[in-house]
Amino acid sequence: AGATVRKGPKESYLPTLQALPGRVEFTYLPPNAQEVLLLPVTRPEGMSGDDGDGRYYAVVLGGDTAKSFAPRDIAWCKEIASWIGDLV
Repeated sequence: AGATVRKGPKESYLPTLQALPGRVEFTYLPPNAQEVLLLPVTRPEGMSGDDGDGRYYAVVLGGDTAKSFAPRDIAWCKEIASWIGDLV
């Protein structure tokens, strides 16, 4: 069975987090996090993007090695975010 293509925001991959001035925005990540992958949780077509309270969801993944997420890892994480979207 193929995955359903959904329209919406794209992921953001920050492969060298330590070099970014915005690092302070990720205070919830462990201090040794070297990279972060932000994936929006999208809902199936026809459903609202928020939960009714104006909130949106995202999957935030951090890694302890800079530039370690391969394209296949990002694709796998997108699929997981899609499954989460089906559940919320």
